[in-house]
Amino acid sequence: MMFSMVASFTGVLNEDFDDGRYRYDCDLDDIVQLCKQHNIPYDITEEGDSEYSYLAEESPEEEWFQHLRDVTIGVFLERKQFKAFVEDLGAYAEDCQTMGTLGGPLGYGVVPDIPMRMKSSQILDSIRVTPCPLVNGEPIHLDTEEKWDRVREAFLEAYGP
Repeated sequence: MMFSMVASFTGVLNEDFDDGRYRYDCDLDDIVQLCKQHNIPYDITEEGDSEYSYLAEESPEEEWFQHLRDVTIGVFLERKQFKAFVEDLGAYAEDCQTMGTLGGPLGYGVVPDIPMRMKSSQILDSIRVTPCPLVNGEPIHLDTEEKWDRVREAFLEAYGP
C-alpha cells in the first residue's frame, strides 16, 4: 500500500515571531523539522505570505497574524514512512466525505481522499490522503465505489481517532 498525501499547514515560525508568552504543542517549526526528519519534500512561503494573511487586516491587535506562513506537501509515501510521519504529526483520520483531491501526487483527475486532522491548536491544517493499493509494485485506481469503501474503512480503522 502506498499513500498519496497533499497537505498544507499554516502557522508561525519561532524565528519570525516569539512574544515569549507561548510555546505551542505543535508549531510550524515542528512541521518543518518532521518533514526533514522523514525526508519529505516541502515548500514554505515567505513570512506574511499565507492564504490566511487576511487575518492580519481583520484583527490587527493579534500581531502574530502578520507572520503567518504556509508549509505545503505533495508526496507519495510507502506505508512505513506514512505511518511514522502521521504518528509524529499527531494526525488522525476523520470519518467524513470530501469532494476529493484534484491531481496531487497521483497526477490524474479527481481522486477520492480521506481528510486527516492534527491535535495542535496552533496549526491550521488541511491534510488529504488517498490510500493506493499496489499491484506488481504499481498503484491501481480504485474504479468502483465498493472498492473505495473497503479501502476507506480499513484506513479509518487503522488511522482514526
